[in-house]
Amino acid sequence: MSSIESRLAAVRQLSLLTPIGRISGATSNEISVTGLGLAVPPGALLKLAGGGFAEVISITDEELKCVPYQDVTEEMLAGDVRLSALDNVRPDASWLGKRFDGIGRETAASSPDWAAPTRPSKCKVKADTPAANVARFTTGIPMIDTMLPLTVGQRIGLFAGPGVGKTTLLQHIAQRSEADAVVIALIGERAHEADQMLAQLPDDIRARSICVVSTSQDAPALRRRALHVALRAAETLRNTGRSVLLLADSLSRYADACRDTDLAAGAPMGAGGYTATLSSDIARIVERCRPANEGSITAIFTVLATNGDLQGMVPDAARATLDGHIILDPALAQQGKFPAIDLQHSVSRALPDAVDPAWMDTITKIRNMQLRARAHSDLISAGLSEVGANPTEDAIIAVVERVERILHSTDNRSAEALMRELTSCLGD
Repeated sequence: MSSIESRLAAVRQLSLLTPIGRISGATSNEISVTGLGLAVPPGALLKLAGGGFAEVISITDEELKCVPYQDVTEEMLAGDVRLSALDNVRPDASWLGKRFDGIGRETAASSPDWAAPTRPSKCKVKADTPAANVARFTTGIPMIDTMLPLTVGQRIGLFAGPGVGKTTLLQHIAQRSEADAVVIALIGERAHEADQMLAQLPDDIRARSICVVSTSQDAPALRRRALHVALRAAETLRNTGRSVLLLADSLSRYADACRDTDLAAGAPMGAGGYTATLSSDIARIVERCRPANEGSITAIFTVLATNGDLQGMVPDAARATLDGHIILDPALAQQGKFPAIDLQHSVSRALPDAVDPAWMDTITKIRNMQLRARAHSDLISAGLSEVGANPTEDAIIAVVERVERILHSTDNRSAEALMRELTSCLGD
């Protein structure tokens, strides 16, 4: 071998070398690392000895401050620290039918017949398509598809407290929607609840789904990273021309994870107990869901709202960024009306452009009649009126009851067919 060739070989070998660091200090929730240089950016993923991982949260003149994703062991303290190849995880179609953790590692065995779907996308749109011309996105939920229609590429918030049917509604949307692929991000859920939700998905739905799960037991930085991994998977599928449905549960726990990670990095606490970057953190997530390359991402983000309360830092930031909100009402859930959607306080910004004038007219009439029916029912309940005293209002109550039976049903007819029946109810 010539001297030039030997020098080139040495250079190639040198390029394969990676810097090695050491843990120089540790607390209960933070470690300090030296030896990797100061060019490592915040957010970088580090691999610790013994299979552990940590994320860089800040950089000082001499060391990297990191949060570990698990309890720090003696093996980690004594071992080497390296940059992780998983920091640049690249999802692809092979992820379909599989479940991953917050850093993109497969965590559950997949059925042999889980493969990428080959059927063509039903909802292809270009990035520059005006919103008024974008096709409606079918969720398979009668009340949403008729009264709160979504469009392809829309980002909507599902505001709900515990015990109102949020998880069941997400499962039904995953099963009934017309999306080519579904990306499910479970952020901060309890482990057994996440397992239960995913286990209840039919095999054909899991075959075209990617699940990214980071439970409440995980470190805040790992929960935050998990949603970005899910978004990267959704973007990859979208860029291949697929219509992608992203179900992210929940945006509130993602915001909590961002807050806890930022506070650990030394950021000051702001209003409402969150750091000043809350709104921008949420906006960056939401704005990544958009049409591109003949594909699209239609996103549903859940937001924790106990008793329908939309006040608070996270609900406010979410409503300011999202294209509408669907509120689940505990009172309706207690009456056994599912999905327990509070139609009067829910909004889809796709209206009125997503429907024709006649459709919009029916929506307006139903909303107004529902208000009148509730007001008259309240008078009857308070003893200020009685059934039969006002035939006009009694008739409206009867019509609204017929309408609500349709809206709260599991009818799998098209939105157009359901809307024709709703319109006919108003004409009686």
